[in-house]
Amino acid sequence: MLYLSLPPIKALKRIIAKGLLAELSYDNFVVFGGKLIEDKYLAEIQNSSNDLKGLVQALHMPYDEMNSQIALSIPGMKRYIKWLNLAYRLEIKTVVVHTLNVDADIQNAYELNLEFMKILHREALDKGINIAVENRLEKNLFGSKPSDLVKLIEELGEGIGICLDLGHANINKNTEEFLALSSYIIAIHAHDNDGSRDLHKPPFSGTVNWDMVEEWIRRMKFKGVIIFEVLCRDSATICDKVVEQIRLTPIANL
Repeated sequence: MLYLSLPPIKALKRIIAKGLLAELSYDNFVVFGGKLIEDKYLAEIQNSSNDLKGLVQALHMPYDEMNSQIALSIPGMKRYIKWLNLAYRLEIKTVVVHTLNVDADIQNAYELNLEFMKILHREALDKGINIAVENRLEKNLFGSKPSDLVKLIEELGEGIGICLDLGHANINKNTEEFLALSSYIIAIHAHDNDGSRDLHKPPFSGTVNWDMVEEWIRRMKFKGVIIFEVLCRDSATICDKVVEQIRLTPIANL
């Protein structure tokens, strides 16, 4: 997201050239055509895998086909396994995934999500990859509440945890509830907003309670992945300045 105007491989290399670790995000794929072009860009990344090993800390799975009928189909699962295979090749240890687009009030919302996560979890465990399930922005969907994600994690056991998206939690007013889960959190998407819109702004430019987040990180001696999921659609040169702005924030220097 920090270099949304660049194709995935160029965005990765731009971040790495600055001495930073990167998240391979599906957002960069969406801008250039999403699923229609993903194989081309995945091949480019795979061809550079020797140069990228150890430098890409996390991978954000596709989120454009989260309808249960598509995601749980054979082609749908093959697609996710393809992405997991790339993560394995790049030696990525944390993969972020959304829950399904299922209303939390539907009777089998939990069962559908459990079925989906079970398949990903099994494949990821075999590859030594941790699954980080992101809290949803949409309040009506399963996965926006801490209890939804805890239920999945306690059922599946090791190798799965929560990716706490601070922007989503800020809008849903449940940041403190998520932080109370402590060891369940294995990744953080750090970005800011005004409490009502998912703006993906740099930390300390909105209403997220960063003092509370930083205190939690120190107290927990958090060893998971912190990903600055900040949006920049401008030229790479302008986005370089956003990167430097983030590097100066307290949370980036804990």
